[in-house]
Amino acid sequence: LFVAVGERGTILTSGNGQSWANQVRVTAEDLDGMTVGAGLAVVVGKNDTILTSPNGRDWTRANVPPTTNTVPRDWHGVGYGDGKFVAVGQTKEILVSTNGFDWDVRYYETPLSPYLKSVAYGAGVWVAVGEGGQLFTSADTMLWLPFASTVSYDLNEVTYGNGMFVVVGD
Repeated sequence: LFVAVGERGTILTSGNGQSWANQVRVTAEDLDGMTVGAGLAVVVGKNDTILTSPNGRDWTRANVPPTTNTVPRDWHGVGYGDGKFVAVGQTKEILVSTNGFDWDVRYYETPLSPYLKSVAYGAGVWVAVGEGGQLFTSADTMLWLPFASTVSYDLNEVTYGNGMFVVVGD
């Protein structure tokens, strides 16, 4: 099954990648990132939106912990690895879940605007990337350490495969 998400809570599915069907919207918020792991699809988006689905068609809102900020968090990327889901976004908080439904808050420090766009797991380490060349790593999702980036432009996506992390940016 193919699943695509987007603006105003749009969720589309396709069995062949050519003809697509709208699914019931469970949010009006923009959806920005998606991952699959442990038999569950997890989608993240604006205003603390996290949705989960066992099949790409039936979606449930996850339990997102409250924020200490005065503005809602926008989540832009989510990854799965080592039995955990990790969500990153426009905040100094990183969310971690072992089941996709219940999330715990982790924190990272940055002198730049807190805006992480993507996160991936591979070779025993998590990597998160974002605005201004920000790059953070974590072995356990508890402690996130800055990694010296040689670029100052935005890093938009990170993925892991074939023994290496690949990062793309502006």
